[in-house]
Amino acid sequence: MALKIVSAIYGNNGKIADVTAKVQDIVKNGNDDVLINNVTLGIDPDIGKGKQFASIYFYEDGTIHTISGKENDTLDFVK
Repeated sequence: MALKIVSAIYGNNGKIADVTAKVQDIVKNGNDDVLINNVTLGIDPDIGKGKQFASIYFYEDGTIHTISGKENDTLDFVK
C-alpha cells in the first residue's frame, strides 16, 4: 500500500526536526512499520533527551490519518 507522508516531525522542547522526507523514503516500498529513533530518522534534534514523533499522512485511497509516539516506539502506519 502506498502512503503519502504530508508531515512528520521529531523532537522535544521546541527542538524539532522535520523528518517528512526520511519517513516517506522508509514507507515508499511498502514498509509500513517505522522504528522511531535517532538512527532510523537520521537526526537527534535534542541530544540526551527523550523525543516525540507525530505524522499526518494519506492512504492511497485518499483518507487522511495521524500517528504519534515516542522515541523507540515502532509505529504501524497501516492499522
